[in-house]
Amino acid sequence: MAQKRMFSKQITTSDAFMEMPASSQLLYFHLNMEADDDGFVANPKRILRTVGSSEDDLKILLAKRFILGFPSGVVVIKHWLIHNTLRMDRYAETGYTEEKKLLRIKENKAYTEIGNHLATSRQPSIDKISIEEIRIEKNNNTDYSKEFLNFYSLYPRKVGKLGAYKKWETIIKKVDPVKIINGLKAQLEAEMFSKEEKFIKHPEVWLNKGCWEDDIIIKKEENKTTKSY
Repeated sequence: MAQKRMFSKQITTSDAFMEMPASSQLLYFHLNMEADDDGFVANPKRILRTVGSSEDDLKILLAKRFILGFPSGVVVIKHWLIHNTLRMDRYAETGYTEEKKLLRIKENKAYTEIGNHLATSRQPSIDKISIEEIRIEKNNNTDYSKEFLNFYSLYPRKVGKLGAYKKWETIIKKVDPVKIINGLKAQLEAEMFSKEEKFIKHPEVWLNKGCWEDDIIIKKEENKTTKSY
């Protein structure tokens, strides 16, 4: 098996990837590093325990289809052939040939299912279960700070609460939470957020990018008066 792995920014800088919790992103990178030369991983649960991720992170990767799962417990990196191209003299075919027979390669080099044989074919789509719903049991046991709850109540998109809280706790070690909340309030007053929720960043992403520092853009009111001649 080759000892080097590559990653395509086309995948790892996409909005769908960046909106996942950091722990899910970390698990994805480690799964890629442990995959065989066809992108198959035999022991994803051992890897997630080793890197400190959770089964929720694995469910998120399956639901968002960054990996595909099989009834055997094996998973495959969906975009493996986009990430990696190996010389034939260094390539060793996967030992999971039965699982490989259930896949075909699309024109964009991504794996996809043949028929309905994969475990992921029975997974609900990410539109039907949000990251917030996947983490609901953990959320019930989390004591959120008052400052964070103030921030979250104001933020116009209510998703990824636990991930946002973890990011919040990291950031406020260096940044005054009052500054973050005031920045958010100023943007809300200036109507800088899209009216369509799907175009609003997840709160974790907004915090991660330091968006409270963004310049305030005040929309000019349309002149409704008309000249008479």
